[in-house]
Amino acid sequence: MTATTPTPAAPRLAPASYWALFWAVARKEALLNRRDPLLLVMMFAFPIVLVAFLSSSLGGAFALGNTPEYVLGGDAGGTVTQRLGEPQAMVSLDEARDRVASGDVPFAVVVGPDGAVSQVIADPTAQIIVPVFLNALHGANPPIKAPDGSPYGDTASPYAQTLLGFVLYHAFFAASHAAQALHRERNWGTWNRLLGLRMPKGLLLAAKLLPTLVIVLLQGLVLIGGGCLLLGVPVHHWLLLVGGYLLVGLSVAALGTLLAALARNDMQVPQFNNLFVLLGGALGGALVPLSTMPASVRAIAPAAPQYWAMEVLKGATARGASTTSVLADAGVLLLFTAGMFALGLWRMRWDRFRHA
Repeated sequence: MTATTPTPAAPRLAPASYWALFWAVARKEALLNRRDPLLLVMMFAFPIVLVAFLSSSLGGAFALGNTPEYVLGGDAGGTVTQRLGEPQAMVSLDEARDRVASGDVPFAVVVGPDGAVSQVIADPTAQIIVPVFLNALHGANPPIKAPDGSPYGDTASPYAQTLLGFVLYHAFFAASHAAQALHRERNWGTWNRLLGLRMPKGLLLAAKLLPTLVIVLLQGLVLIGGGCLLLGVPVHHWLLLVGGYLLVGLSVAALGTLLAALARNDMQVPQFNNLFVLLGGALGGALVPLSTMPASVRAIAPAAPQYWAMEVLKGATARGASTTSVLADAGVLLLFTAGMFALGLWRMRWDRFRHA
């Protein structure tokens, strides 16, 4: 028998070579995105259409089955509870403002020593239900304030909900594009060539996802940042807004990783993604304010990452929530992101993308 000579192991590349390969793969994905403008139309044009045509509709009032949740600030007022039902809590004036700013409740009713309503603190992103709430006060006409103490009319706008929600809603459609970037390599028979670059698989995946992350971040900066300036939506924390949307981009990339791992082929990717985007966007309050939904829906809404993304964006803009509150919501969104990345990498079958 003739002894076979073992094949020598491929030499390891220098770190500088890894980064050169990383940018080459990322550049390739960016060029493919430029040649396929459908993703850009979905993420940039569709949100503008929804904001333009639906904001006026969502700025009105409609009949609710029951009064929205609220907290009672100041002195106890029996008349108010008779009209509105029992409050979620009885708190101080400062805590009432914080509860509305952080999105715990859409309203706080402040009662004076005489038992009369002295003011209502309302969520600027829930303008649609303000008339309903005031109507429940049965003729009382108190001044309405934003959580930061400014007149409600100077802060509230239907765009405070629709601009953030519709843009975020469409951002998660990019996850399908990111996942298909991996399955596309199998269809083209080029995945073996990418593995032949001898890059660590994690770095190769990051290079494939980077263009999608950049597109999502640009979408947020252009549509939300520019829209806030153009439409008069107040931004209380610009740095947190930018950082929050960067985290949204990472969440989209993480979802793309998970979709690529779960889908058996590129045809299944949009099916999984549509289920996540449509269900998560509706549950998370991206389409309509969460305070307009039934209590059963509000109870399960935190199970959707879009819920926490909306809380971050609203807290940094019209609500003017404290930095601690916004960072806490961002922390939960980061946990969702890390979980989707971890699950996607655990379930990933790299050989699935090889051309048979």
